[in-house]
Amino acid sequence: MLKNHRNIYNPFPTIVHSILFEEVEDLNKDLFKFVKDLTFSDEVKDAATSGDYFLSTEGASQPDVDIAEKYYGEVDCITKFVDEIMLPASEGWAEHHFMELTGKPTPRTGHFNFTSWATYYTPGSWQTPHIHREKMFTGVYFVKMPDEKKSLTNGAHCTSTVQYQPPEMQNEGAFVIQNPHMQSTQPLVGGWITQQEMMPKEGELIIIPSWLSHYPKPFSSGERCVIVFDAQYNINK
Repeated sequence: MLKNHRNIYNPFPTIVHSILFEEVEDLNKDLFKFVKDLTFSDEVKDAATSGDYFLSTEGASQPDVDIAEKYYGEVDCITKFVDEIMLPASEGWAEHHFMELTGKPTPRTGHFNFTSWATYYTPGSWQTPHIHREKMFTGVYFVKMPDEKKSLTNGAHCTSTVQYQPPEMQNEGAFVIQNPHMQSTQPLVGGWITQQEMMPKEGELIIIPSWLSHYPKPFSSGERCVIVFDAQYNINK
């Protein structure tokens, strides 16, 4: 696994991992080029516009291919992403998840099943709030982020760390997770927050439960590219 800094957050009753990987500049450049080439390839259709799926994507492009399944072992940057980012980070999240639920580590008789894809965003594109059904957790790896992160109101600037932000500091391009337990936000003093905005860095992986509503906000300039994966953990019988 690549050297990284893992932070664990509980903005409301759930588990969120934010993992910032180090020395991934070259890997991200290769991943970004690969995803853009795939996005504009005539051989791969765009799942966001093909009409074959009901997706939350608004204006972005999503090549209709499971990139880890299809290109692992064939494309170096995808192989490295799977071996050094996706798999070990997923094992860490699952370990925490099982300990929280059962007080025991991840069962060693099981295995992960993954589904993965890439999404390429241009200015104005985003996704509506959504969940990923029938999965255990979802990882979003930020390959490329817009160069400028402008505030939507009052000229306020967001730091590049996960933090609670009042409405006047909410920024374009942020990754938003929403509290599914609205009753936990009461009373107003001492309750959980209704949602949390995160401004990821390039090379950061955010892992959330798949049932947690989330979405990326639109931005006005630059490009954003992410690799997303869903995971299930199946116990061997």
